Amino acid sequence: MKVLLFTTIFIAICCSQEEKELNSTCYQNENRKVEKEILNHKGIIIAPDESSCPSLYTIKDETENQILNLAPCELPDKFKMNEMKVIFSGSLYETFETEDICALPIELSNIQEDE
Repeated sequence: MKVLLFTTIFIAICCSQEEKELNSTCYQNENRKVEKEILNHKGIIIAPDESSCPSLYTIKDETENQILNLAPCELPDKFKMNEMKVIFSGSLYETFETEDICALPIELSNIQEDE
């Protein structure tokens, strides 16, 4: 019985910590509008690269017959692995005409490794 209680508490703590990792509002704080909600898209994590996005981890979204480079706000450290395959959901935000961007802003609501 104690083992079951301990396991339940451990899982609850782990899940709540992962939710905190994705509880980000950095693009909302920039007064951006949501352009699209993305649900369960498949993608590949791309490490910072001088030829594309020199200071950001990005997600190459290969869903919907097009390739989008997305810049997740505060990507959890455990997903900062080049070429990791993931399934993710989130809010895709608008970009401003005055910006020089290498990837579209996205706030993740869910991300998991795709096996």
